[in-house]
Amino acid sequence: NMAFRRDCIRDHKIGDGLKGGGAQVGTEQGRAASVLRSGKQLHFLRDAWLLHHCAPRKEGDGRAEYLTQFAFDTTYNTAYTLWRYQHPALATVVQLRGLLVGSRHVPGLLRLLAVPGKAALAAKHFAPALSGARDGWLARTKDP
Repeated sequence: NMAFRRDCIRDHKIGDGLKGGGAQVGTEQGRAASVLRSGKQLHFLRDAWLLHHCAPRKEGDGRAEYLTQFAFDTTYNTAYTLWRYQHPALATVVQLRGLLVGSRHVPGLLRLLAVPGKAALAAKHFAPALSGARDGWLARTKDP
């Protein structure tokens, strides 16, 4: 979670290219990368507190039905912000790591091999994640 000054939000738009509803993955990363690219600084406040309502969890709230779309949206947004705002070498490394290792929400290729009992479930989400990463890369130049 991040907080931005009002002038920062006004001056550093991230485009309308993100996928998903609500608080999309990539919003904060895109704006932070835009700020850094402009030569400004970001500050980490260790003593800051953030209070918000927790999002529903996939256990018992019906989220399992849309995890495949979530995998696509998450990797799309990550690829979109990486390739739009970061140096191509860094974007390549981060993107490859994401596709190989994955995350808590979106499995990587290595998770398919490492957890035999859950390989079918991970594989169900890996294909949309791969498509999301490709589509995010292709969309990186579409927004002004």
